Amino acid sequence: MLDRKEEILRAAFEVFKKYGFAKATMEDVAYQCGIKKTALYYYFKNKEDLFKTVFRNDIYSLKISLTKEIEKQTNPPDKIKTYMLKRLQSFREKKIYFDIFKKENLPIKHCEFIKDLRKEFLNFEYNTISEFIQEGINSGIYDVKSIESLIYMIMGATYGFGYTIFAFDRGINFREKIDNILDIILKGIEQR
Repeated sequence: MLDRKEEILRAAFEVFKKYGFAKATMEDVAYQCGIKKTALYYYFKNKEDLFKTVFRNDIYSLKISLTKEIEKQTNPPDKIKTYMLKRLQSFREKKIYFDIFKKENLPIKHCEFIKDLRKEFLNFEYNTISEFIQEGINSGIYDVKSIESLIYMIMGATYGFGYTIFAFDRGINFREKIDNILDIILKGIEQR
């Protein structure tokens, strides 16, 4: 059974998803959660604090999920593929944030918070990808001239597809596209 704070965070996510940040209210969250508005203030100072907590928790959950899925893989090419597929799945599932950040002109104080979390997550992705590229080099699978360039290429392809989800808002078969991209990238770095 979920504890009260977790229930509030899930309800808040649904409210922000439905109304966006600007139109969402603490009353909406309380109603969605089935509690009195005053009870929310026991856990969160205000709507901004609640939103930041929801966002921070989602970033943390994504890190854990990506790490677990990648650790299930036994070879570097499968780790890269898993990273890309899971990351693209997260773009689709968390489209709410793209809508809020791009469409609502959040106040600067929120933008700094978002930039800090985003930078932290990008560093996590960079380091994670670097680890399995290095693993591929060490095991003789890859011959890479610039690990950094390859990391940027993988992240760029992943984010490029992610933004396609937002721009065109249509279902895309990522598995097929990722297979094609990885074929191009990985064939280019395979040991010959």
